Amino acid sequence: MSSIFWESQKFAHSNQYYDVLEILRYTDEPIEAKSESFPPRVLVHKLKNGISRHRRGRTLASLLQLLKLDRNQDNQLLIGADEFREIFRFYGIDPFILYLVVRQSHGCYHSRHGDDDEGVDSFYLNSVSMMLLWSYQRASKKTFAIIIPRQSNSIDTSAGIYAKFLNTLGKQKELFEYPWYLQLASVIEQSLWLDVVSGAELQAIRHIEERTRHGNWVSTESPPEFSELIKISEKIGFANAALANAWRQADLMLNLLAVNGLASSNGNRDCDRIDTNIDRSKEEQAKQVAALLRTQITIRKDDISYLQKRAENQSSVIFGLISLNVAESAKLDSSAMKIIAVMTMLFLPGTFFATLFAVPSLKWDEDPVITDRFWVYVVFTIPSTLFILILYKGWKNILIYQPRLDKLYEVVKKLNTC
Repeated sequence: MSSIFWESQKFAHSNQYYDVLEILRYTDEPIEAKSESFPPRVLVHKLKNGISRHRRGRTLASLLQLLKLDRNQDNQLLIGADEFREIFRFYGIDPFILYLVVRQSHGCYHSRHGDDDEGVDSFYLNSVSMMLLWSYQRASKKTFAIIIPRQSNSIDTSAGIYAKFLNTLGKQKELFEYPWYLQLASVIEQSLWLDVVSGAELQAIRHIEERTRHGNWVSTESPPEFSELIKISEKIGFANAALANAWRQADLMLNLLAVNGLASSNGNRDCDRIDTNIDRSKEEQAKQVAALLRTQITIRKDDISYLQKRAENQSSVIFGLISLNVAESAKLDSSAMKIIAVMTMLFLPGTFFATLFAVPSLKWDEDPVITDRFWVYVVFTIPSTLFILILYKGWKNILIYQPRLDKLYEVVKKLNTC
């Protein structure tokens, strides 16, 4: 599967500096955190040797190293292929995850290799705002991770997404030696994104309800014109897409909480609480936080579902108002055409007789007025009129029966092939 990645994924050498975060703890010492940026020529060396020099005589109890990579608009990873291959091999992430990366598969994945105490866990997460892949070495409690933020998720830029994720990591860094540390931090960061999206779309839907006058919020302004309805339809389309993304993201977070049993995805809907008893272990407290997050996300899903129904209702209303505007415009056009037709009918008899009396076969200054060649006019006029009427009727029948003839042709074609 990883071969598909190397055949399909495009890389682009970049002169940009790469952001690296490192959190570490020595035995019986406080947690240290450091973030630096490195040019491409020293990146691999720094990652392998640590961005902060490990002190001699101290035993490293746990470590987290996080590398940020970006993509350009052509979906190219902004790093050399050889450098990425070397980093990925050093991090020890399951090669199958490369297949998920190149396919940009949405969701989460967890693989476990080796013995319980000596093996490696690999994780993959692709959410609406970022892609995150990491490995956790159970014996040494070392975590190596790569984060690839999206160029933009309509809320933040790539740099903004990364900054918010780092902020979440900082608030939870005392748990970083656990395999589910990045998993929990991702859920916390994404739950905040859910709050932002649902709040923004709620305001947008309220404003649309005010303008359409179909909903809980009614405006005193005049009804929207056709041009404004088009703009409103674009806004409601964006709201529908954003809410659908948020719904999918909520499902992903619930599944992510269930990985490693951090929080059951089939838990009850009762109000969970955090036990602040200091005698409880950090792992037990983290699981309580996860249970609380599960409840909050489930409730948020209900809110999103409610907003989706309101957005869908407004979509139907806007479509109806646009159709009504089109119908009124067509009615005005039809009235104008009717006036033109009536005016034409009024002038047609006079035009006909003026033309008829002007033909050379009528001699108004002689007796008789009708000459012997007048029959030529009658012979050509009557057949031509009948021919045009027959042609019109035939063309109309062809348009009516064409679909049936096409179906009949397909049936005959299948019978011939059999």
